Amino acid sequence: SWLEDLHKQYQKTGDDPDLEEEELGVLHASLKQDLPKCPSVSTVAWTAKVLEEMELEDDDVFDVISDIIKNRSTELEPQDTLDVVLSFGELLLFGEELVDALVPTIRQQMKYFTTIEVVKIALAMEKLGALKTSKHIGMFFEMKKKANLPALESQIRKMLLVDPNAIKADKDVQLQLEQLKLPPGSRLKKQVASGELARRIGVQSAMTAQQMETQERARLFAFGDDEDDSTENILRDLRQTGP
Repeated sequence: SWLEDLHKQYQKTGDDPDLEEEELGVLHASLKQDLPKCPSVSTVAWTAKVLEEMELEDDDVFDVISDIIKNRSTELEPQDTLDVVLSFGELLLFGEELVDALVPTIRQQMKYFTTIEVVKIALAMEKLGALKTSKHIGMFFEMKKKANLPALESQIRKMLLVDPNAIKADKDVQLQLEQLKLPPGSRLKKQVASGELARRIGVQSAMTAQQMETQERARLFAFGDDEDDSTENILRDLRQTGP
């Protein structure tokens, strides 16, 4: 295709294509017509990447690409996801619906990205508005498990201050908690069943389930039915004892 030929030449010379305004208009019109017909979403992702790379972007073309990605985000391969996120981030093309569509895919594919790629994705998603609300804060905490994000720390903390309930229950922590053999009458069981305790523990997943089981049994033994098993006190005790 014309775009492929332009990109091959760009890779050889490193120079952006020198197209006349009329030629650029024809290219963009062709892409707007052809992209929705692409059988593979990888082609759409690649198009976003090379248009941004060669500085041939067009708002209308990227609107078409955005609509396709929103509808077909589950078809993206990890490299496709990386191409889309970085190209849209570089162009500062905000779109709440696009962010909402990309976040689940990014989280599902997180294990396939290198540390450097995770940092790049995090910064690009911030540019796209993913940290404007606390809706997607969980994704950034998953990223922090793989990479340091000092540039985003203040914004992440700000979102948590605005919405302390933003962190959802960590699945691994929840699974560990559900394995606990808590004594009969423990009010902690309700917090485990609802997922509230796992959510409150949040990023402190390094604290083991065995510690919690031991402390809960000791608490019930010492205080009987009047024990203070508020989540805040449990977390305080766990922080003091450490992993």
